[in-house]
Amino acid sequence: MKKIFSLFAIALFAMGTMAQTNLFDPASAYIPEGGTYFAPNWQQETNSSATYNATTGTLSVDLKSQFYGQWQAQVKLKHNMVFDSAKQYALSIKFHATAAVGGVTIKMDNSDPALVYDNQVNLPANEDYVYTSDPVNGIAGTDQVLVFDFGWATPCQITVSEITVHEVEQQSVEGTELFDPAAASLDSYYIAPNWTPDGVSSATYNPATGTVSVDIKSQLLGQWQGQVKIKHNVVFDPAKQYVFSAKFHATAAIGGVTVKMDDNVAPVYDNQINLPANADYTYVSAPGNGIEGNNQILVFDFGLAGPCQITISEISIKDVGAAVAPPQVDHPEAAPAPTRDSAQVFSIYSDVYTSTVTRVTGGWGQSTKEEEVQLAEGDKAFYYTKCNYLGWEFNSSSTIGDMTAYPKLHLDIYVAEAASIKFTPIWGGEALKEYALQAGWNAIDIDLVTEFVGINLANIIQIKWDSMPSTCYIDNVYFYGEGTGVKNIAVDNNATKVIENGQLFIIRNGVKYNITGSVVR
Repeated sequence: MKKIFSLFAIALFAMGTMAQTNLFDPASAYIPEGGTYFAPNWQQETNSSATYNATTGTLSVDLKSQFYGQWQAQVKLKHNMVFDSAKQYALSIKFHATAAVGGVTIKMDNSDPALVYDNQVNLPANEDYVYTSDPVNGIAGTDQVLVFDFGWATPCQITVSEITVHEVEQQSVEGTELFDPAAASLDSYYIAPNWTPDGVSSATYNPATGTVSVDIKSQLLGQWQGQVKIKHNVVFDPAKQYVFSAKFHATAAIGGVTVKMDDNVAPVYDNQINLPANADYTYVSAPGNGIEGNNQILVFDFGLAGPCQITISEISIKDVGAAVAPPQVDHPEAAPAPTRDSAQVFSIYSDVYTSTVTRVTGGWGQSTKEEEVQLAEGDKAFYYTKCNYLGWEFNSSSTIGDMTAYPKLHLDIYVAEAASIKFTPIWGGEALKEYALQAGWNAIDIDLVTEFVGINLANIIQIKWDSMPSTCYIDNVYFYGEGTGVKNIAVDNNATKVIENGQLFIIRNGVKYNITGSVVR
């Protein structure tokens, strides 16, 4: 969802808005029982409050505490709107806050997936701020609740007013068509209830008609369990913007359909497409900037579908003009450079140490956006926005290696305001632990054996962050050991003493130690 539109998006929205009938009825809305939750650091307090005026349609929120994370300051507003899965809608709201509030969350409705889910709304202090969503697809049978969360707020007062929901009519997109049906082909499909391919579902592509046919025989239960990939001929230019569209027809309603263009960081990535049953549905994306070095594969996922047949036709990828420059960001100074002996370090990401594995961000359906940025000469870090959770994979998702000799982990995290974050390694199991963050760079050192009971250090597969601040930076992620001395290196059937060039070494479980107990590369 976007608060700042390109000129193209504004024009598209203007053309596509139907008669401006507000579907939101202020007089019928109210805060339901249990519709507020104020809990700084997850400890509920009763000083903060929220009231709703049905005459003016104004929600007033009085926050008395400092909050530190998403969902710590929730207010829910029950309404009477019923949405049609064959239609699109746009949401608009005016906010006014007495102090700046970052990372405000808006959901319409309180379903999964929601029509609107935006956790990147930043309110200025003492100014009116109008939020407008992109057009979104309706979902039949949603939970009719508007959800607001001010989980990063300081003590302040917030008013929410002029809530409007309009039905939006989709219009054709002007631009240069780039997709050639005859040049496209079926790359692969993966239809796997509970992550085991069922062997009976199928997908085909007809290059003469440009039509994808998908036959799902099973009940699928999660995103990425119903993937179909189409190879195409479009090479994207970072200096341009693109719009994807296609016509869908499904024999049963399907929520949370995903489209990616392409199969990496994509100009278009939408996992909130909701298909009606037995009706044509045309999807038109918001414009997205092109990306260099992309993988020319169009990805569809029907991971929440039941048994049904789906056709995708009239596939279009259009060049709609110059890319929109992202807003200028004032990045912080670099994190303090690590000083630990490199012989004791197994690096994942750092400019100080040589990384020993290939790190990739997992495509797990997260809203989190990743960008590597230069903070100082010779020092880069990852900049994350729209954060909810984040996973790092290694060596194409294989095991990172035996970390027995490196039982501790270090990472540097920057946040602009005090917050918290949850973290876990993944070894076949996982156990999220929460860590408090102060404003600025935070050096976190974790004793993995102590904090993650039962961890298998020989099988670290991935690492994951959760409940993230809406914006943060991550740098200097590495495992490490602390030379414990030969006396603590058990000389048993798994250990061998060797002498090389007059020096004594011990090799245990494939790891080589010197006389001080430090790991030797």
